[in-house]
Amino acid sequence: GGGGAGNTKKIKRRRITAYVYFGIDCDKSDNSDANNYCLSQAGEDANLNIELVGGKTASSSSSSSSSSSIVSVMATTNSLGTMTGTLRATSYSPGASPPLLSIRRLSLNSMADVPDAASRAFRRDDDDSANSNNNFEEEGHNVGVVQIEAELPFTVSWMLRPAAAAGDGVAADEEEEGEDPFFTSIENNTSYDNDKEEATTGGGKSSSSSKAVRSPVDLLIDQELRKRMQIFEERFEATFHLRDKGYNNDHVRFAQAAMSNLLGGISYFYGASSVQIADDDEDTKRQQTFSSFNLPLFSAVPSRSFFPRGFLWDEGFHQQLVHKWDVNISLDVLAHWIGAVREGGWIPREQILGDSANRRVPHRFIPQLADVANPPTFLFLIEKLLVMDDQRKYQQQQPSVVLPADYLVRVYPRIRRWCEWLLESQEGPVPGSYRWRGRKQTSPDGGPLHPNTLASGLDDYPRATNPDETEYHVDALCWSITVVRIMAALAAHLGNDEDHALYSNKDGILTQALEDLHWNPRTKSYCDVGKHSAGGTFETRYMYRCAEASSSSTTDVAVARDVLEARGNPCPKSHPKPLYPLGDGQGGLLSKEYFVPGKVVKHQFVAQYGYISLFPLLLKILPPTSRRLKHIMNLMENDREIRTKYGLLSLSKTSRFYERGNAPGDKPYWRGAIWMPINYLAVSALHYYANVEGPYREQAHRLYRELRENLVSNVYKEYKRTGYLWEQYDSKSGQGKRSHPFTGWTALVVNIMAESY
Repeated sequence: GGGGAGNTKKIKRRRITAYVYFGIDCDKSDNSDANNYCLSQAGEDANLNIELVGGKTASSSSSSSSSSSIVSVMATTNSLGTMTGTLRATSYSPGASPPLLSIRRLSLNSMADVPDAASRAFRRDDDDSANSNNNFEEEGHNVGVVQIEAELPFTVSWMLRPAAAAGDGVAADEEEEGEDPFFTSIENNTSYDNDKEEATTGGGKSSSSSKAVRSPVDLLIDQELRKRMQIFEERFEATFHLRDKGYNNDHVRFAQAAMSNLLGGISYFYGASSVQIADDDEDTKRQQTFSSFNLPLFSAVPSRSFFPRGFLWDEGFHQQLVHKWDVNISLDVLAHWIGAVREGGWIPREQILGDSANRRVPHRFIPQLADVANPPTFLFLIEKLLVMDDQRKYQQQQPSVVLPADYLVRVYPRIRRWCEWLLESQEGPVPGSYRWRGRKQTSPDGGPLHPNTLASGLDDYPRATNPDETEYHVDALCWSITVVRIMAALAAHLGNDEDHALYSNKDGILTQALEDLHWNPRTKSYCDVGKHSAGGTFETRYMYRCAEASSSSTTDVAVARDVLEARGNPCPKSHPKPLYPLGDGQGGLLSKEYFVPGKVVKHQFVAQYGYISLFPLLLKILPPTSRRLKHIMNLMENDREIRTKYGLLSLSKTSRFYERGNAPGDKPYWRGAIWMPINYLAVSALHYYANVEGPYREQAHRLYRELRENLVSNVYKEYKRTGYLWEQYDSKSGQGKRSHPFTGWTALVVNIMAESY
């Protein structure tokens, strides 16, 4: 081409030198039997057939047999497995188009003249010295290099194949049974263009000509990877139908990455859990800790880099996606988790098994409290398995993977034991009520701003201000209703009439208790109940270190500024020796906020909005005709409360605890941020209510479309911006927060895109 307007320049024919190199690794130092292997599998001869074709591609219409030059390279293996021999032209026409200027076999001692890219074809010792290239023959490397000079444009096509034994007439693709299938024909083609100093190899991707040449093993791997990728993409589309829903390639790649990383995090663990049993008094600090028996666990993880261990309620969400891809994986995972049921029915909330998992967890979080539960999200998978088993038994359909006929029968006893433990251990103070265990009153001397409820999965979500045994939680009751409903369905499916009647009766009792105990007519919402102060103030306290009188044991307490300034002794009786106030690392004192309840503390509704308010809808407990559905959906549409263009907030903007940290260094967790698992339950429930007859069907449909679009667009936007799926998303900006990559339950965005719940 030319430089200025109207300035043209004739393109001259250009010459280029191409190197075709090949190798069979017969390094006896790495493989004791490699020499005999190569000689027996390659035969005495290995043929490299090279074809030069005019035009930019080997399939170009301008190509013909008359414009080709075919050259064979005969490489004979010697006793060390090293290739020797000379070029032998079986068909060569110097005047053919394109002109073949020269072709020659390079000797092993001339490798210093070959470009670096060709040199990399040869396996070197760890010592990358200048002399290392001269030792190939002595080291037993079975290699060869062919140098071709020709005029552009042309295509080099080559094939390396084992030669037939003399006179037997057996072609490479007619190998006898029992021969190694690895060493068959290996093919590739490389095009050299007049317009670019680039070579296009195989699948058409460009690289510099020095990088275009590939070893036979590289090509086999590339070929297999391409085939597997195509199979994966076809199966992914057949499973989730994202292109049918109008998603473009970028969205599909994003969804494939999300699901693939969840699958890639499925791990095998083995070891013992550290178990802690508390005294009858929940507030006591005297607890017995011991190691349980060793057991295996096959499970996905929330984040391979941050949380490489099993989480009970996370895993139920993980399997909502995994079972759609391969139900056999889900069956194995469920069997391992149910296999972890202790004699009484308890399953540890976190499975921290083995030294590797233990090293990634702060010591204080390793012991698992034997009375602390977790939401039974695995029962969602049981629901899906019931549908699959019905297809097998009644509809005579053959799903992609047939559920083993006795699988549910075999896991039922352990599932029942776990569910009975949940229903008994988390019972509340009045009939029909349920309370998550593990909440403790915050000491005035320190502790978090508000007591955590780790058992619920919503850790620092604010509950009653003065926790005690008289409180009860709306989400705990909703999960219990889910337990009895799914267990009733499972028992009926298995023909266990006695259990079916038992759980069906409990369903009616607990559903009525939800209305009687938790519906707040003033706020028109479902609320927790407990000793609670509707008022209160936030005060700043300063951290002070104290020690025991006769030992070096220390504790940190929170004290008011006036106490600190009075220079008195702020230490408790257990640690009466004052040491010093703690610094914040920036020249000041380490402080924390402390909530002081108002003077009026009484047993009442905890009247605030957030994820807790949604649970009767999230778990589809309310019938489609319930007037209370409308109140919950009105809350979900309220911009002043929990609605955003990124998803539903975990806590209302009107709450006094909204976006407040719980302790120094402990940033707000479930106090405003947008979380995928609850939003997923919301989308799934809205989809359900939008597709059944009821007076609020249209509102559910409108909310469903909006929430689905908001979630997908924000998670995708953050993935494109950062390259990660995140643990949670900011309540104000929608930006990803905290742990990343987090391809645990955040990968449920794939189900939302597919509208497969």
